[in-house]
Amino acid sequence: MNITRIEICNYQSYYNVQSFNVANGFNVVLGDNGEGKTKLVESIKWFLSGLSKDTDISLLNKSVYKDLELGNTNSAEIYVELEFYDSRYAQKLVIKKSTNCKIVESGVVISDAIYEGVQSTNKGESIFHEDATYLLREAIPEVIRPYTVFQGEAELNILDNSNNSIESLINIFINENQLKKLQNNAKKILRKAEIAVEKTAQANKKNARILSDLKFKIDESKDRIKKLNVRITQQEKDANHSKKRMAGLNDILAQAEEFNIFKDKMKELEQKKARVSVVIKDDYTTYIFDNNYLLHDFRNELETFATSVTKLEQNERRLEVAFQRRVGEERAVQKIQNALIGDVNPLPIGVPSLNVIQEMLHDEVCKVCNRLAKKGSKEYEYMKDHMTMILKHLGNTDLPDEVLFKSNNVRELSNELVNGYRSKVSSLLTDKKTEYRELKEFNLSRYQELSDLDKRISGLSDKISGITGMTGLSSDTLSRHLNDWQKHSQNYAEKLKIVERLNSTLKEEEAAYNRLLTHRDKLVSDSGVSQYLLTSKEVSEKLFKVFQKVRSNDISSVIKRLEIKTNEIFDKLNVHSFKGYLKISGGLHIQSDEIRVQIEHVVNEGEVFRGANQALETSANIALLLAVVEISKNQNIGSFPIFMDAPVSSFGRKKIRQFMQVMNSVDLQCFVIMKEFLEPDGKGDIKISEDFKELNPEKSFWLKLERPFDQEDLSTVKTIVHEI
Repeated sequence: MNITRIEICNYQSYYNVQSFNVANGFNVVLGDNGEGKTKLVESIKWFLSGLSKDTDISLLNKSVYKDLELGNTNSAEIYVELEFYDSRYAQKLVIKKSTNCKIVESGVVISDAIYEGVQSTNKGESIFHEDATYLLREAIPEVIRPYTVFQGEAELNILDNSNNSIESLINIFINENQLKKLQNNAKKILRKAEIAVEKTAQANKKNARILSDLKFKIDESKDRIKKLNVRITQQEKDANHSKKRMAGLNDILAQAEEFNIFKDKMKELEQKKARVSVVIKDDYTTYIFDNNYLLHDFRNELETFATSVTKLEQNERRLEVAFQRRVGEERAVQKIQNALIGDVNPLPIGVPSLNVIQEMLHDEVCKVCNRLAKKGSKEYEYMKDHMTMILKHLGNTDLPDEVLFKSNNVRELSNELVNGYRSKVSSLLTDKKTEYRELKEFNLSRYQELSDLDKRISGLSDKISGITGMTGLSSDTLSRHLNDWQKHSQNYAEKLKIVERLNSTLKEEEAAYNRLLTHRDKLVSDSGVSQYLLTSKEVSEKLFKVFQKVRSNDISSVIKRLEIKTNEIFDKLNVHSFKGYLKISGGLHIQSDEIRVQIEHVVNEGEVFRGANQALETSANIALLLAVVEISKNQNIGSFPIFMDAPVSSFGRKKIRQFMQVMNSVDLQCFVIMKEFLEPDGKGDIKISEDFKELNPEKSFWLKLERPFDQEDLSTVKTIVHEI
């Protein structure tokens, strides 16, 4: 069933109603980053998600949200509406998923989503459906939806098949339910025939008890076989899961051993570096002060200091001698002067000399005027003052001893050195110098060792970086992946051992079961059961096996067709490029009655391909996807659309062109959302490249933001759909 129209209203950046009138074939939607491509894909996902509780006010366009807050409107609707046309029944389906938003006291609230729909025929009949969820299941069945919308290359990894969706599709392709129903009916007929034979055989009293015991044992054995098959199936699934995980990591496995060797060696060197760092004695503050290492070169300083003190002492003595000589000379001159002055009157004529005044004071008589001058009288004091004035004029002849250096500190310092200071510290200085030299040599040696270790660690780090560069993974991620690989490898080996043991037990149990059946059949034969009943049982058993075989063959046939179609498309996507082969194998597992499918990318006639780049892996996934769509259409299931957002981001220009050509050639409806083929126009804007016009898709659209807009206000961002 194809889409004819997509309508989006008020969904995130899509303001008001934006429509796409699409083609039945190849549709391309172009758009630059941030212009609405991702929101388009998210709107389709929301449409297909059913009635899950996935409504959130963030879905509402910010401009509409602002209008609600400001009271410009009371309510608003978000909806995505798809119009389908089913050519098988000539009917049109319009399905709308919507939710309402309104303003209340607490703010803007959003209701749960609902589906509404209209079903129209070419005769003009229309039926409105209030609940259109079943119309959605008719348009795009749930089993198909995992193959409908892919966002980025990562979501295109359907080769993994971890959710067994391929098996579910094959069930639809072969009308599995109908075949299984026929097989189950044949099984019921067989069981009725077996019961009829058993009842007739039990009529023989002799064998009745034995047959009853055998039936109980057969049922028990059958139950054990069933449980063993269930366990084997589960263990095989677990083993296959580990195998797939290992295969996904095999592209880095080639580097694993070398990587681990380098990592282990690097760890060893880091540990050695830590040990070396610990023994380095670099607590220099302690060593310099507490351990007196500051004195390691003090001997030279001490000798230099002692020499300086000796010179200073000698110079001091020389200066002192010169000073004393000068003082002695000055005092001798002074002494002579004083002796001479005693008889010489230095005062003006008529003034008695010092000796005369002294005599007059002694005799208490003034010999100048021949009058008495008693002690204490005015005259006596006058003479005394004159004598004092003369003495002051002549100076004090009783001078104290003078020295140049008041304290002899240099001599004391010299005495300390001479009295053994140098001899006291001599041995200490010798020991500290030796300790310092040994410590210095030890530390230098360790630092050199650390430098060598750093160089070796750096070399290993470069090699590890080279490995991680080739894998595109960080060192931590690579280590984690390698640990995962080892874990899955161990788990895979353990599961295989368990499967082997269970298969051995199953083989023994089946042998015991067959022996019980043989014993029962012999007793039944000996009990006189009619040939008619025996023949009916035999025919019923053959009929059951025929239906089982038909079902198995149909499953194998579809798997083979899927493999052929996938590789046809894979070839077209990789013209003139190495690609390998996509091997799709499997079938009906008889014991568990389940469909099992295994998909492997192989080379060299079966060897699992390791190291495929992202572009090759993506092209393989696209090939399988397109093959699934084509086979579903050919199986009269009806076609279904697929949406691929940025599916070729790892492709080069040549491969993108091949991809576009393949999409144009396949008979299906496809929507490719991409930014490729947009380029600068030289005027500050972008344009569609000329290459795009040559590809000629049936319909193409260009998503652009309405301009101008406020770069800081999300409510001004509005995506507009332009049909090219």
